[in-house]
Amino acid sequence: MFIQNYLVKQTTTDKCMEHVGYVGTLTNQPFLTAVPALFRISTTIAPATHPNGLSKQFNSAESRKLRTIEQSIKEVCKDLNIDDSCHINLRVDDTMADNARMVGNLHSLQGPVLFLGHTYFENFVPPSMGQDLGFEAWLNLLDGIPNDPVELGHYLETCTLEERQNLEKMLKKFKSRLSQEELSYLLAHEIAHAKHHHQLTNLGAMLMVMTAFKALQMGIKKMGVKGSFAFAFSPLASLCGKAFSRYQETQADQESTHSETYLKGMIRYHKRELLNALFKPKGLIEKWTTGSLPSFEKKATQLIQSTDWNQNHPNAAKRLQHAVELSTLKEHPNTDMSKVAWVIAGLGFLKLTKDLYQAIPTPK
Repeated sequence: MFIQNYLVKQTTTDKCMEHVGYVGTLTNQPFLTAVPALFRISTTIAPATHPNGLSKQFNSAESRKLRTIEQSIKEVCKDLNIDDSCHINLRVDDTMADNARMVGNLHSLQGPVLFLGHTYFENFVPPSMGQDLGFEAWLNLLDGIPNDPVELGHYLETCTLEERQNLEKMLKKFKSRLSQEELSYLLAHEIAHAKHHHQLTNLGAMLMVMTAFKALQMGIKKMGVKGSFAFAFSPLASLCGKAFSRYQETQADQESTHSETYLKGMIRYHKRELLNALFKPKGLIEKWTTGSLPSFEKKATQLIQSTDWNQNHPNAAKRLQHAVELSTLKEHPNTDMSKVAWVIAGLGFLKLTKDLYQAIPTPK
């Protein structure tokens, strides 16, 4: 197991690629359309080689954190049946704050890259570095409230105003501090993305959507309808991509059920995220007492029933509900979709190759 650690200051390259692809679609230029796909292919094949930021020397306390995270990654890889020869590149990301993401897959050259938000990294305190009674009290409070989203909302309505204010105060204080269980779950979730080739599958699916759109456009033209519908492609492709992303997030959560530690961390993590959602906007407690906002229980129900059609991830209520359902299963579902990932990606790459070939000028 090889883990490379350094701080990252990312650029807006991904956004630039999206704009280039959109211009290519509007102008019907295959080369411009292919640019973002080629960029994503390069990040999938060799993510560790991309110049993703500036290096940083970590102090002794930070180095101890990194060693703890390194050990957690090794344990996660073992639990997910990932070979010890796999290289994981861990990078602390200065732009992500309290988030994490995986780039590449287990077959990427020099291994995939796991980006951990700098806020999570800075606030994380390994158990070996001492006990924080305040944080322990917060975890006990968090574990003591209901896990079911609707029941959690009902609890917030029936507890005293003082208890709600104390919960909101502690939530704000420890919003971006992960327990060891939560960190282990987060690592397992991100490594599951690499295990199941999610970035590769997403890329192939995006290229297949492009193919379907062009086929639809040709069919409309053959029906005698004039005009270009390229302007509609970008938002439609984006919605398809987001729907596929939400499915992959659910699949990664399912993969993170091989250990009681991960399940405990998953429930804690999404419960905290749901509390953040329920306590928004700021000052919700005061407004709730006046009756000007929906009840906590109703808001939790609305989140579960929402479609999330414009989001890359399911909302916190849905993810918490899914975590609770997974915790009751004796046998967890098989989530191995590697073969499907390669088929989808292969079809997408064939389409990309065909477009680029057709774009080459024919000698007269």
